[in-house]
Amino acid sequence: MKKEFQGKTFHELSHAPIHALNGVATWSDDVAEKLKIRTVDELGRWRFYLRAKAMVALASEEIEGHRIEGSKLNANKCLDKKFEGKSLHSILELPPSAMAGLAEKADELLGGFHIHTIKELGTWKIAGIANAISTMANMETSDLNKHK
Repeated sequence: MKKEFQGKTFHELSHAPIHALNGVATWSDDVAEKLKIRTVDELGRWRFYLRAKAMVALASEEIEGHRIEGSKLNANKCLDKKFEGKSLHSILELPPSAMAGLAEKADELLGGFHIHTIKELGTWKIAGIANAISTMANMETSDLNKHK
């Protein structure tokens, strides 16, 4: 966390702008706003990051060319129609806008964060940290001495 945000609770950090995270410039808040991300919590729970992260995790288990005939596994609901039916490995190389609901202009916006593929989105370290903060904010108590 940047110095001005150190010492805050997870709950407070989850409501901070994304530039509170180390390695994120202040200009990033404006870019994230265009993606409808206003806080660390919203970045950590951003549906496109979570979907990309899931595809990255599952692709590591996929064996190219070993899909059984008639397999019904698919990621069709989170992809534009023209990309349905592709392997997870090939999906990871597509631009983020290949995901249903993410406009092509998002590719340019995410490019500012050096994200050009679904794989890069799913392995985005900043979003991973935001996700951890968001998760921990729900586990926090106001009494530091209280144990459950």
